[in-house]
Amino acid sequence: YGKESSLYFDSIQFFLHFQFNGWFVFGVIALLLRHSVVRKIHIDHSIGLRFYTILVLSCVLTFALPLTWNTPIKYIFWANSLGVILQLIAIYYLYKLVRSMRQSICTHIDNLTFLLWTVSLASLIIKVMLQGLVAVPSLAIVSYSYKDFIIGFIHLLNLGFVSTALLGIINDQFAVNPKYYKNGTILFLIGYIGSEIVLFSQGLLIWREWGMIHGYYIIIFLLSLFLPLGIGLITYSVMTAKEKTSSSF
Repeated sequence: YGKESSLYFDSIQFFLHFQFNGWFVFGVIALLLRHSVVRKIHIDHSIGLRFYTILVLSCVLTFALPLTWNTPIKYIFWANSLGVILQLIAIYYLYKLVRSMRQSICTHIDNLTFLLWTVSLASLIIKVMLQGLVAVPSLAIVSYSYKDFIIGFIHLLNLGFVSTALLGIINDQFAVNPKYYKNGTILFLIGYIGSEIVLFSQGLLIWREWGMIHGYYIIIFLLSLFLPLGIGLITYSVMTAKEKTSSSF
C-alpha cells in the first residue's frame, strides 16, 4: 500500500517516461521542424510523418521497460522489445529526413548551430542504439540495475538531445554575443561529453565487476562544473547582445 505499492512506483515511472521520452522529445522535434520552416529549410513531409507515427508507437510500447522492474513478465519484456525495434526504425526515417534536409541546412545555418544540432542528433541516435540492446531481456535488467547507466541515459536525452538542440535554435534565432556564446557552448559540450564517457565507463566496470574508476566522484564533480560555467557564459552572451541591440536604437 502507499509508497510501497507497485501502482505507486508505476505511476511515477509513467510520469517520468512520458515526460522525458514523450513531451521533451516531441516538443524539441516540433521546435526544430518549426524553426526549419521559418528558415525555409526543405522538409520531406512524407518521411517526417512516418518518423513521427513510428516514434509515437515506440514511445508507448517502451513504457513496458520500467513496468518490468517490479513485474518481470515475459510478455511485458516482449512489448518493450517491439517498442525498441520500432524506435530503431524511427531513427532510420529520421536519418533519411535529415539527409534530405542536409544541403538546405548547411546553406541556411552557421557552423556553431550545425555542430550543436549534430551533437543533438548523435545523442538521440546513441541513446536509441544503446536502448536497442535492452530488447534482450537479460540486458534490459542490466540497464536499470546500475545507476551510472540510468544517469547516462537521462543525460543523453536531456543534456545531449534536448539542451544542444535548444542551444542551436537560440544561436540561430536570437541575438547573441558570438565570442561568449561559442566559448560557453564549448564548456557545456566538454562537461556533457566528458561526464557521459565517465558514467558509462563506470557502469561498465561495475557490471563486469572490475571495480571503480580512481577518483570517480571527483572527476564527475569537476566535469559537472563545466555545465553551469558554460550556461553562465551563454546566458551572459544573450544578455550583452540584448543590451547592445537596445542601445543601438
